Amino acid sequence: MLSNAVSSEVVFLSGIAGLLILVLTCLLLRNIRLTVLALIPVITGIILILGILPVLGLSLNAPCVIAGIIVIGLCIDYGIFMVYTCEYNLKTGTRMAVSLSALTTVIGAGALLFALHPVLFSIGITLVVGVTGGYISALLVIPSLYRLTVKKASPPLKGDSGGC
Repeated sequence: MLSNAVSSEVVFLSGIAGLLILVLTCLLLRNIRLTVLALIPVITGIILILGILPVLGLSLNAPCVIAGIIVIGLCIDYGIFMVYTCEYNLKTGTRMAVSLSALTTVIGAGALLFALHPVLFSIGITLVVGVTGGYISALLVIPSLYRLTVKKASPPLKGDSGGC
């Protein structure tokens, strides 16, 4: 009974967190196209988590959902940073910052992959897979899609490389 109560509460709070992330990202970027681009790492991370857990015979339990919320928070950061870098053509080392953030998270969570306890192992899998997928899509997919949508949305100004 306690497990059901905790699980339903975690799912409810996850829904609220997801809605807040969507609204706050839209308010920050002030553009639906940029918001959708920023959400790509989040969607990638969630899809990979939901795909790898059944493959490994693991269930989606409350600790995995909580680890998934952490993945969502990190991946939306990666997405916002990369979209902002592409939009304003910044040369501030954003790729290195995102890479180091992902690397430290994956190394820290990777230690849980060696845990003998099944819950700790599933948290480690959730974090490593989600963050790695979100990181890769933030660095590779967002700049590519940004260039495609910028060219279709408006022609670049003379001397402007069109962002990312």
